[in-house]
Amino acid sequence: MLHLIIQLLTMSLTMSKKISAVIVNYNNKKDIVELLSALIEMKDTVQEIIVVDDCSTDNGPELIRRLFPSVLLLTTSTNSGPGSARNIGIRQAKSKLVLCLDSDMEIQAKDIERLVSHSVKNTNYQFYIPRIVFSSNRKLIQHEDCPFHYLGFSLRCSNYGKNIQDCDSTARAIDTFQSGCFLFVRRPNHTVRPFDENYFYGFEDLDFSFQNTIAGNRAILIPTAIACHKNTPTQGLSFKNKGKYPTRRLFYIVRNKWIFVLKNYPITTLVLILPLELMLDAGTALYSTLYTNDKFLVLKSYASLMRAMPNVLSRRRNRCSYQLNSPAALIKNKPMPLPQVLEKQTLLSSLLPYLNKLLFAYGKYILRLK
Repeated sequence: MLHLIIQLLTMSLTMSKKISAVIVNYNNKKDIVELLSALIEMKDTVQEIIVVDDCSTDNGPELIRRLFPSVLLLTTSTNSGPGSARNIGIRQAKSKLVLCLDSDMEIQAKDIERLVSHSVKNTNYQFYIPRIVFSSNRKLIQHEDCPFHYLGFSLRCSNYGKNIQDCDSTARAIDTFQSGCFLFVRRPNHTVRPFDENYFYGFEDLDFSFQNTIAGNRAILIPTAIACHKNTPTQGLSFKNKGKYPTRRLFYIVRNKWIFVLKNYPITTLVLILPLELMLDAGTALYSTLYTNDKFLVLKSYASLMRAMPNVLSRRRNRCSYQLNSPAALIKNKPMPLPQVLEKQTLLSSLLPYLNKLLFAYGKYILRLK
């Protein structure tokens, strides 16, 4: 009898450690096939696999149905962005442990098990974040935490580009993180905030972790768990191997930056950063006039922002119902790097140090008053 009880308890513990893997895919059939092939083999760890295909125009969904019949494939009727797709998959997931992945991520079973192991040992957290490395050099760090500038822009992590062997491997609490790969645990009395679908592309992961942090849902970085980001470009939005910043991406950066700060920042901080935000938008307007085919890009971003404003203001008011920590405490004052595609432009590269000095000096004033 005692042997049976021990066996049942062991089975229960094993099942509680099994995860639901939720993968978002958009026109990336090569990577999604490789990722699913790997996850299918992890039967001891992965309980179910859910793919949310965000209205791909390649034959990725058909390929998934044919090659992976055990995978639950959900498709959207319109391309709604990764945040919306992740929400769909998370709602469908059955397990207490949910591993969210982009289709261009790689992660091995031992690294998933390290995340799961920490979720059992460190129960004061809801999110468990692996160290993400470049696919071109798997010893170099791409993402850990996701700090952001007080103007609302994501910044490179503190160990960006460093060798993993030269960096501390101790687990540590972080405030915000990238959403390409993370494990979260459904715990009693902790409701995970969903992705804001207003963003469509960009800022949705920063906002997701920001909202959950102020709601009291804590995140911990597990540096011994490694995931690899292939960085597969998204057509029309990625600037990899391109000489100019994509117009559509620039549109969403201007628009979503405003959504993020208007939704999350205290009124005093908003008033203080307004001149700088407008100055940066003027620079963006000049850049789009000189280097893109859209001279009215910033105005179009503003028009889209105005259409989204009722929803943004509603979410700002709703934040008070779950906020436990002050948003102001998360706002940082750090140097803002240029995207790699713009680093080759001599004028912008030469002006950036002076701009950062101005922003840093003003940032110290703002953060004293926030």
